[in-house]
Amino acid sequence: MGDYSKIIEQSAKKMPEMQEVKLLMTGLHLHANGVFSNVYRGILLSPGHQREIAIKKTWPKGELRIFILHIYKTENKERNFEMVFLTGINRKKHKNIVQMLFAFTKTVGKNEARPIICESFVFDFMPDTLASMIKKDLLNIIDIKLYTWQLFNGLLYLSSHYIVHRDIKPVNILVDYQIGLLKIGDFGSAKIVRKDVKSTCYQVTRFYRPPELLLESQYYKWTSDLWSGGCVVGEMLRQNVLFPGKNRKEQLRLIFNCLGSPTKDEIKSMKTPIQLEGKKIVGYGLIRQECSFILLKTGLEEKRFLKTPFLAAYFGSV
Repeated sequence: MGDYSKIIEQSAKKMPEMQEVKLLMTGLHLHANGVFSNVYRGILLSPGHQREIAIKKTWPKGELRIFILHIYKTENKERNFEMVFLTGINRKKHKNIVQMLFAFTKTVGKNEARPIICESFVFDFMPDTLASMIKKDLLNIIDIKLYTWQLFNGLLYLSSHYIVHRDIKPVNILVDYQIGLLKIGDFGSAKIVRKDVKSTCYQVTRFYRPPELLLESQYYKWTSDLWSGGCVVGEMLRQNVLFPGKNRKEQLRLIFNCLGSPTKDEIKSMKTPIQLEGKKIVGYGLIRQECSFILLKTGLEEKRFLKTPFLAAYFGSV
């Protein structure tokens, strides 16, 4: 646990206004760690009301990625991709997307010629991830429906801005089980997709990677996130990974054994260099019954998927 007798002062910028502020924090301690970032938990005393916060500290590897947020007409080549991205989408708050409260940077290391810039983003603290909830086996069918609706509600918001997250998976989905709230987090891989503009196919954690990316298509849309979201729903229902392939080929085999290979028309629409013969789609038991099947079918592009009669009946109890 952190030291609550010690108050830490930190200059920062309030987001998205970019207003200079002084943060007063206490009780900071490590909450989680990863390859390119650590997350710290603590209490924000000022500005504003006292609240529990999470601070994501990142150490960019190599050159900082440059991102021009076209729809907001902002550009800053010195800022981290995720920072620029969240600054943009947070101009209009959405309850199912993480809200960056503040941001600050620190230079660390002794090499003045090539300093390491540590960038920190401050968010409201969310006590769990969907991954931890699945592991603890705490989700009943009402919880699953509630979180499913919120997940796709968040993705619908992103799609309205032509945004593809590209790393939807349980560990990147934050939840507060006590109030039933879900937020999509970690936008380090996200981008705005353009028609007929190439994007790298080596995106999305393998278990949640859509077939078009596994088939090395460089032309994909925001609908790629729907596949990942469907895999997450299936994982909530099954309490384990839906398609746990050990490599790309096995991942494809598991998917096609379950759902059948995509048709020639679907392959053509993916603009994939790999040729496959189509098969008849095969059902998938409980997952099909509980609506994930419709989300896992390649080529789903209907933006009003949450309003279809099928899904309306599914979410009726929540």
